[in-house]
Amino acid sequence: MTYKLDFLEEALAEWNKLNPSIKQPLKKKLIKVLDCHCLLQS
Repeated sequence: MTYKLDFLEEALAEWNKLNPSIKQPLKKKLIKVLDCHCLLQS
């Protein structure tokens, strides 16, 4: 099962302000958490 993350408008504005050196590791972690979340549903 795949999950989708929706940002609040204010949060997306803050996300877009982040330096890419910070944003990339966070993005990788979010993808990992969203992919693994389905394991917690069982």
